[in-house]
Amino acid sequence: MDSTDRSKAHSSQTAAYFDSIAAVWDSLQDIPRLAVILKEGLAHFAIAPHERILDIGCGTGNCTAALLQLLSDQGRIEAVDISAAMIAQAKAKIRDPRVSWHIASVYELSLEDHFADRALCYSVWPHIREPVGAIRELARVLRPNGKIHIWHTRSRSSVNAIHSRISGPVGRDRLASAGEVSALLEANGFTITEEIDDNDQYLISGIKTG
Repeated sequence: MDSTDRSKAHSSQTAAYFDSIAAVWDSLQDIPRLAVILKEGLAHFAIAPHERILDIGCGTGNCTAALLQLLSDQGRIEAVDISAAMIAQAKAKIRDPRVSWHIASVYELSLEDHFADRALCYSVWPHIREPVGAIRELARVLRPNGKIHIWHTRSRSSVNAIHSRISGPVGRDRLASAGEVSALLEANGFTITEEIDDNDQYLISGIKTG
């Protein structure tokens, strides 16, 4: 089995795992607190009201909802997740025509070249086993000077500890150091503008330049 086949197999298993917990996902979190954290964190990115944004790994739509608060009627979100059940939960909560929902892999986005202004990968990067493939596909879909953010609102060690306690397909998913991920981005057409990997959060921001 080559790396592409392994990646597809992992994606399929991961989709099944998140399908199985989609109905209870929001009950496992403090949603009001999360909404505040997301609002404060997104303010840092200086998102323009008219932007087209890719929300990669949108899950049940909590970050999608926070993004919508920053956009005008002209803004658009393409919300992507491999879990059909997670998308179903999100669609039940968010009935906004500015959002298009996609049950899809980050390796194969059914979007035109140079389509989006920004890609936000919130709390999803550990589950992407072939990061170079994902980066190249995001680079294809982003316009020149488009921005990417790989973001967790907790530390890398905390993220990895959570996954280590989970059995099944995500149990071995790990978040690589910001330096490692930044190097992959730089090797595939991005200039890094920000890198945080501390006890409070994990954030890599970049601009598509290649």
